[in-house]
Amino acid sequence: MRQSSVREERGRSAVPEPREDGEDDGPPGGKEPASGDAGYRPSGPRRPKRSRGVRILRWSALTLTVLILGAAGAGYFYYQHLNGNLRKEELDLGDSKIGKPEPNAAGQTPLNILLIGSDSRNTAENVKLGGAKQDADRKPLADVQMLVHVSADRANMSVVSIPRDTRVTIPRCTDPKDGTVYPK
Repeated sequence: MRQSSVREERGRSAVPEPREDGEDDGPPGGKEPASGDAGYRPSGPRRPKRSRGVRILRWSALTLTVLILGAAGAGYFYYQHLNGNLRKEELDLGDSKIGKPEPNAAGQTPLNILLIGSDSRNTAENVKLGGAKQDADRKPLADVQMLVHVSADRANMSVVSIPRDTRVTIPRCTDPKDGTVYPK
């Protein structure tokens, strides 16, 4: 009696038997199932079922990845929205023209930003918070002026705070709208 016939009597073997010359590729025992492949599982290593914990971990990681990518995309579009709110206008420097800065090898240019804050307390709510009543109708004054310089490679920045009472000489300039010349 062959070894494979002994195993057939006990039931199907979990480990496939090596085939001998002359055996066909049909199911063990040489019998074909009645309906195509029904009841016949091709021999080969079975893939073990994943445990429930592994499946939960995989779905959690996938969900977290989608959330992170969604948040990054939303942040990018919000950043673009905020950039779209910035207005840029031509700078009128009067008679003295200053050239634009030269870009570095990567094509980046330095960035200068002027931050201006006011000391306005012209609402009733601000008077309640400590604003002086006599200043309630006064026009706002430039309280804070800071010049921020961001380097071309964005590796560092410098901030210069300009005191409100600093006196500067204003150069002669021409208004581009009506051509009025303002002297020094």
